[in-house]
Amino acid sequence: MKEQPTLKLRILFTGVLFLFIIGTLNAQQQHKTPYQHRIGEITQKYFKLLYGYNKQLTVYDRMQLDMITDGEEASGFILGVGILGYAANHSETDTKRLLSQIKIELKQAERLKTAVDFKREANKKLEAARKKLEAARNRIQDQFEKTDAGKIQAEIRDNYYKWLSKGEFEKNADYEIRKEKLSKETFFEICNSTIKNRIKDISNYDLKTELLPYDSENEVFSISFSLNDLNKWQNTLKIPIKDAENFKNEWDVKWEQNLSDWCLIDNYLYPTKITLSNTKNESQYRFVLPLSNQKNIIVAFNGLGLENVYTKDVVFDFSTGSVKKSKQEIKDSLDNAFYDNKIDSVFNAYNREILNNHFNIDKETLSIDNKPIIDKENPDKNESFDLAFEKLKNTCNEFSEELENKFNLKRDSIYLQYSEYFPNRLEFNTLYEEGGNVAVQKAAEITRKENMYSKYSEYFPNKSEFNILYIQGENIVIQKVENLKKRDKMYVQYSELFPIKAEFDSVYEQGESVVIERVQDLKTLKTLGECVKKIQSINFMKVDEYGIQELIKNCKDRKIYPEALKIVFDNNKGISKIWEKEGMYFYNQSEFYESYTSGDYKKILKEKKKKI
Repeated sequence: MKEQPTLKLRILFTGVLFLFIIGTLNAQQQHKTPYQHRIGEITQKYFKLLYGYNKQLTVYDRMQLDMITDGEEASGFILGVGILGYAANHSETDTKRLLSQIKIELKQAERLKTAVDFKREANKKLEAARKKLEAARNRIQDQFEKTDAGKIQAEIRDNYYKWLSKGEFEKNADYEIRKEKLSKETFFEICNSTIKNRIKDISNYDLKTELLPYDSENEVFSISFSLNDLNKWQNTLKIPIKDAENFKNEWDVKWEQNLSDWCLIDNYLYPTKITLSNTKNESQYRFVLPLSNQKNIIVAFNGLGLENVYTKDVVFDFSTGSVKKSKQEIKDSLDNAFYDNKIDSVFNAYNREILNNHFNIDKETLSIDNKPIIDKENPDKNESFDLAFEKLKNTCNEFSEELENKFNLKRDSIYLQYSEYFPNRLEFNTLYEEGGNVAVQKAAEITRKENMYSKYSEYFPNKSEFNILYIQGENIVIQKVENLKKRDKMYVQYSELFPIKAEFDSVYEQGESVVIERVQDLKTLKTLGECVKKIQSINFMKVDEYGIQELIKNCKDRKIYPEALKIVFDNNKGISKIWEKEGMYFYNQSEFYESYTSGDYKKILKEKKKKI
């Protein structure tokens, strides 16, 4: 019985909640423009299609869908995710057709836009621009905080904030007296000690020095310096030529560090004066930092973001070790500490972005002339930081556009040069954007090589042979091909003598003269082969009426001589029979044949037998 009221309360609460939801939905619908209504209808239509939601949407469903797709970005995101799922289960053609249909309906919906919609869009753009500007400022501030100047400022702010805070056991009257009497002095001490401690940290790094070759004409040594590898510079030292060699031999120096002569360059600490002591002879050499853009180390209280009436407009200058108080000095110092340092950070940050710009293939940067300049004589004429920042940003954007235009012009020029190797322009653009001219040249070279191989592949069944020749130069490949063409032409002329082309190729590799010689040999052997019947009938001890003996005699100093004799011995029974019977007395078949056909065979044979 005790659950009954609880159930009624739940039903009542659910009903009230439902009415609240309906009211909220109606309120949302009433504030929507016709354009927004249409976008909502398109979203619901394609949401059901893309997510396979086949049922009729309830009021609650529509409310939820309106909430999660409120705005074009959210609507586009929800539909985008749905399209990815749709593409995974449908053909590319179907997906493109659906995308085209959605774009058409969204484009048609834009006709419904009113002044309210345009105002909302303008406000969105303004908000996006504001966020972008704020992000840029934050990024610049982050970069500034990583520099020496940024770290000094942060430490001073933290330490001075602690001093400004009222102590737990400090009376209000004592607190006010402390601030009134000691604020400036304490600010001075904190600035001075913080900067010196930072300099000590920097001084822990070695100052790298290198004595460069002696300039005998001007009688000076140049000395190269670098600190923390951020910047390098050179100074000269006048040394008479008579002392130069000894000076060089005894050059062994160390840096005599001090805490007073320092400056900022691009918000990093550098010594304005450098003293080097020679460890061998105790000589000292003093140099002045020659780098430009040196700035005094200045800390403006107003730039710390703290409140204290006693140090308002106070600026500490480390170079003088004092607090500036005059209005003019305050204005100048504020410009240097806040304006100039910030502009330096912005300028350097933009140059880093430009160096990393995808289109900056020549690694160009903004000129120092593009940086806003402080008018120290007339500080009131200096622009506000926001205005200077905006101008510098526009300069950077224009420079980036110029880089892109130069990039595109150069890309198009290079494409004309290599277009024969890139029938697909999109493929060329992608390659050029990823690797520049070097990548294009490499790809073109590969394509050129492959094209050449395709053209002459019939002459190179083994591609490695082609690759070896190509490395030596295209002219070497062409010479090889021309030689092979000449070989094949020659083979056609003598193919009947070389039934196996590989045999001809092997002979040709030894030279054309060898081919001619081999052709003559083969023709001789062919002639002998065609005279077999005559050879069979000849008596080689008598005069040869067919000229066979003369033909064989002409082969005597040629490689085919043994082959020619073999034809004779294989086909003439008379000489073959005598060879079998009396060949043992002769060194070889050639000696026997020449004795047998000499006309003095019996005499020669008798002499041979005597020697045995």
